[in-house]
Amino acid sequence: STFDSWHTDIDEFDVQTYGANLYLGYTPPSTPRLSLGVRYDWDHSLLANDSFLSRHRITPQIDFRETDWTRTTLFYQIDVRDYRYPVSDRRLDRDGITHAVGAVQDFDLVKNLFNRNLTTTLSYRFEDVGTDGTEYDADHHIFAVGVGVPLPEDFTFDFTSEWEVQFYRNRDLFDRDRSQRRDLIHTLLFGLTKKFNEQLSARFQIEVTDADSNVREANGREPFSYDRVIYGLSVLYRF
Repeated sequence: STFDSWHTDIDEFDVQTYGANLYLGYTPPSTPRLSLGVRYDWDHSLLANDSFLSRHRITPQIDFRETDWTRTTLFYQIDVRDYRYPVSDRRLDRDGITHAVGAVQDFDLVKNLFNRNLTTTLSYRFEDVGTDGTEYDADHHIFAVGVGVPLPEDFTFDFTSEWEVQFYRNRDLFDRDRSQRRDLIHTLLFGLTKKFNEQLSARFQIEVTDADSNVREANGREPFSYDRVIYGLSVLYRF
């Protein structure tokens, strides 16, 4: 897999990610609604054309289809991160391992709508983030709800609302009172996808993020609080 993003004016934010993925699955003959799987992902990212991050992830999971219109996925993931840039303060070292567990519940609410299903998804993910430093050790709770709506002419509209609550374990180096950092991040994602054939599709996406952190620097600035809107157009090709 590969992901490439270029900016016309500020090349410090150009991103390229190259990766490999392997999935092995097994469905017991006596239990066709149950499947067991394990996924391995490796990717290497460049930022501003410089090596930035290398990751290895292993994700065992269990998928179970309770009925013809509901299915559940339970998973565990270990994520090993290696940031490829030096830090002047070892407490800011973000290299480390994240352990995560989660559940995803899918529902097919309306079947055969323009030959596809109207679906909704509920999910929860817990992350235990450990680093070689101390600044970014944290517990993350991520809740999400989404819906996918088939439209005529092989268009699909999807919407996701995600809430992420981050509890950092140590006193923050940037906060004027050295308080423990607490972040609340809310993201709204709107997407419209056009499928041209089995291989080619295009997607327009709007991502709206509101991040609020309790960290205040001595000069009153809030370095981890921000509002952001990203517009994107992607061309997807399967082979």
